[in-house]
Amino acid sequence: MKRNNQIVDTFTVFAKRIRYGRKYRDSFFCELFGHDKAALLELYNALNGSSYSDPNDIEVVTIENAIYITTKNDVAYLLNGTINLYEHQSTYNPNMPVRFLVYLAQEYQKYIQTHKESMFNEKLISLPTPKCVVFFNGEDKLPDIYELKLSEAFSNKEVVPDAELTVHVYNVNAGHNKELMEKCKTLNGYSVLIDKITAYKRSMSYKAAIELAIEECIEEDTLRGFLMSHRSEVLGSLLTHPDLKKLKRNIRDDAIAEGLAEGRTEGLAEGRAEGRAEGLAVGAEERKQLERENEVLRTENDALRAKLDALGRN
Repeated sequence: MKRNNQIVDTFTVFAKRIRYGRKYRDSFFCELFGHDKAALLELYNALNGSSYSDPNDIEVVTIENAIYITTKNDVAYLLNGTINLYEHQSTYNPNMPVRFLVYLAQEYQKYIQTHKESMFNEKLISLPTPKCVVFFNGEDKLPDIYELKLSEAFSNKEVVPDAELTVHVYNVNAGHNKELMEKCKTLNGYSVLIDKITAYKRSMSYKAAIELAIEECIEEDTLRGFLMSHRSEVLGSLLTHPDLKKLKRNIRDDAIAEGLAEGRTEGLAEGRAEGRAEGLAVGAEERKQLERENEVLRTENDALRAKLDALGRN
């Protein structure tokens, strides 16, 4: 149990480091959409074929204080009776429906508390309809649009499940989802910038690739206003964007190192304890043997004294 707790503590330390860093230098996707209602509205209209025009209709409800990095989604907002959960991914992850289930439960819990609803009343609670979306821009070759379902994670395939959650994944790499990109210039600009960085980092440092890509996008009027106003934040967010694979490797290596150190300490402690226990056991046995021998000597001594007394009387 102690060992498991230490692994959890190690993960918590790493997660807190990333979480506190993201509070000020969030991922570029979050910087671009998470704090700009106009950009979110443009993206919502592009995804849903709608034509809402007032950004103030959006209520951002992203949970910012999750304990672990893996239980915090990138963007969440309410609009027109829907709750929209957006996640950016650079690696393929079939477990996104499971993660969205956790996100959605947290969001609904907050929604119920905020609106002072009760799950124990006879009146049916009205909840916003969920829309779960992943924007993928990794190196894996994936189609423009595909679905991931929660039921794919259920172990018993012979039973019809009573729960389902669908995640729509959009490939936002350059050249994919052209119609969506045409409808949402902000998302297209994001795709162009990331594509430039990916191409340039093959022949230069990552920082130099980011700086060159930002400069070119400004010159080409791609995200020009945003990049000119938030250039340092964008550079910082791209440079400090958490790498979960690296994080997991660090956690594993750190846990192994701690385990070895703990093992040595516990081994010495156990050795001393075992040695002490063995010494006490041997000592106790020797004490019992001495007591038995003393008892024999006392018996023989008493017998000898009785014989001498008998001879003296004669």
